Amino acid sequence: MFLKQLLLGLGLCAGLAAADNAQTPLTVNNFQYEQRCGANSDPVTPCFTFLGGDLKDVHAEIYAGGAAGPTTDLLLKDDQMRDFTTVNPNKSFTIYWRAFDVSLLYSPIDTSKACYRIQINSPGNGRIWVNDGLNGEGIDLDSRDGRVGFHDFCSKWLRIHVGNDK
Repeated sequence: MFLKQLLLGLGLCAGLAAADNAQTPLTVNNFQYEQRCGANSDPVTPCFTFLGGDLKDVHAEIYAGGAAGPTTDLLLKDDQMRDFTTVNPNKSFTIYWRAFDVSLLYSPIDTSKACYRIQINSPGNGRIWVNDGLNGEGIDLDSRDGRVGFHDFCSKWLRIHVGNDK
């Protein structure tokens, strides 16, 4: 099972890098974002925030049963594009940062407990790292440790950093 997911993730990430990776138009939907990530939101809905970088120059795809879903399923908090979630945490999604040549693949594991797998890919000089903040501010997954990596999380919040600081 692990090997299958790893190969799928590698294929998706490599496919985004090699395919037409035009910038994906993303729209702000603060109302739905706040329902899922606001002060009184469900603790098992995964929410994402940036410590470095944003979603302003990305190619994003959402997958449900092998078919691509609409990118309106990514819910952005505001036009800063630094906070987002998804309409359905049971769907996988991939985000490719065009300027840094890095990508992130989200795959649900057990959404009743906010558990998911994050896979990162950094074939070039860009860097991507993530942490959930549960064990302090240490980095849980970092492309400095290898071009491809994955980590399983069970956390409402995930912090993302993308940049040229490899």
